[in-house]
Amino acid sequence: MLAEILRDRSIRLAPVDLAEAKAMIGEVVALKTLAGFRGKPPGDLDALAQALVSLSRLAVHDGPAVAEAEINPLMVLPKGEGVTAVDALVKLG
Repeated sequence: MLAEILRDRSIRLAPVDLAEAKAMIGEVVALKTLAGFRGKPPGDLDALAQALVSLSRLAVHDGPAVAEAEINPLMVLPKGEGVTAVDALVKLG
Protein backbone atom coordinates (compact mmCIF):
# COMPACT_ATOMS: atom_id res chain seq x y z
CA MET A 1 0.00 0.00 0.00
CA LEU A 2 2.78 2.45 0.88
CA ALA A 3 4.40 1.86 -2.53
CA GLU A 4 1.13 2.85 -4.18
CA ILE A 5 0.80 6.01 -2.10
CA LEU A 6 4.39 7.10 -2.67
CA ARG A 7 4.46 5.81 -6.27
CA ASP A 8 7.77 4.12 -5.45
CA ARG A 9 7.59 1.31 -7.96
CA SER A 10 8.96 -0.05 -11.18
CA ILE A 11 6.80 -1.47 -13.97
CA ARG A 12 7.65 -3.53 -17.05
CA LEU A 13 5.79 -5.71 -19.51
CA ALA A 14 6.17 -9.37 -18.67
CA PRO A 15 8.14 -11.48 -18.97
CA VAL A 16 11.32 -9.86 -17.70
CA ASP A 17 14.79 -11.37 -17.69
CA LEU A 18 17.25 -11.28 -14.80
CA ALA A 19 19.02 -8.10 -15.98
CA GLU A 20 15.70 -6.27 -16.31
CA ALA A 21 14.56 -7.49 -12.89
CA LYS A 22 17.77 -6.15 -11.32
CA ALA A 23 17.25 -2.82 -13.08
CA MET A 24 13.71 -2.68 -11.70
CA ILE A 25 14.97 -3.30 -8.16
CA GLY A 26 17.45 -0.44 -8.61
CA GLU A 27 14.62 1.94 -9.53
CA VAL A 28 12.66 1.43 -6.30
CA VAL A 29 14.03 3.86 -3.72
CA ALA A 30 12.73 1.91 -0.71
CA LEU A 31 14.66 -1.19 -1.82
CA LYS A 32 17.97 0.64 -1.52
CA THR A 33 17.81 -0.17 2.21
CA LEU A 34 18.22 -3.85 1.26
CA ALA A 35 21.73 -3.16 -0.04
CA GLY A 36 22.84 -2.82 3.61
CA PHE A 37 21.83 0.21 5.61
CA ARG A 38 23.21 1.52 8.91
CA GLY A 39 25.14 -1.63 9.66
CA LYS A 40 22.36 -4.04 8.77
CA PRO A 41 23.26 -6.98 6.54
CA PRO A 42 22.31 -6.73 2.88
CA GLY A 43 19.23 -8.54 1.67
CA ASP A 44 19.25 -11.27 -0.94
CA LEU A 45 18.68 -9.02 -3.96
CA ASP A 46 19.68 -11.81 -6.36
CA ALA A 47 16.86 -13.97 -4.99
CA LEU A 48 14.47 -11.03 -5.24
CA ALA A 49 15.40 -10.54 -8.89
CA GLN A 50 14.92 -14.25 -9.59
CA ALA A 51 11.49 -14.11 -7.89
CA LEU A 52 10.49 -11.23 -10.19
CA VAL A 53 11.62 -13.22 -13.23
CA SER A 54 9.67 -16.27 -12.08
CA LEU A 55 6.52 -14.31 -11.30
CA SER A 56 6.70 -12.53 -14.66
CA ARG A 57 6.77 -15.87 -16.48
CA LEU A 58 3.17 -16.47 -15.41
CA ALA A 59 2.19 -14.04 -18.17
CA VAL A 60 3.47 -16.39 -20.86
CA HIS A 61 3.30 -19.87 -19.34
CA ASP A 62 1.60 -22.78 -21.05
CA GLY A 63 -1.70 -23.45 -19.35
CA PRO A 64 -4.71 -21.47 -18.20
CA ALA A 65 -4.45 -17.71 -18.72
CA VAL A 66 -3.43 -15.80 -15.61
CA ALA A 67 -5.61 -12.72 -15.17
CA GLU A 68 -3.88 -11.47 -12.03
CA ALA A 69 -0.94 -12.46 -9.80
CA GLU A 70 0.28 -10.89 -6.59
CA ILE A 71 2.72 -11.64 -3.80
CA ASN A 72 2.23 -9.47 -0.73
CA PRO A 73 4.36 -9.42 1.23
CA LEU A 74 7.50 -10.94 -0.20
CA MET A 75 10.08 -11.03 2.56
CA VAL A 76 13.68 -10.51 1.45
CA LEU A 77 15.95 -12.50 3.72
CA PRO A 78 19.66 -11.83 4.36
CA LYS A 79 22.02 -12.31 1.42
CA GLY A 80 22.27 -15.97 0.47
CA GLU A 81 19.05 -16.96 2.27
CA GLY A 82 16.50 -16.20 -0.46
CA VAL A 83 13.03 -14.68 -0.27
CA THR A 84 9.79 -15.92 1.27
CA ALA A 85 6.31 -15.29 -0.11
CA VAL A 86 4.07 -14.81 2.92
CA ASP A 87 0.86 -14.51 0.89
CA ALA A 88 0.26 -15.01 -2.81
CA LEU A 89 -2.75 -14.87 -5.10
CA VAL A 90 -3.15 -16.07 -8.68
CA LYS A 91 -6.45 -15.54 -10.48
CA LEU A 92 -7.00 -17.48 -13.66
CA GLY A 93 -8.71 -15.74 -16.59
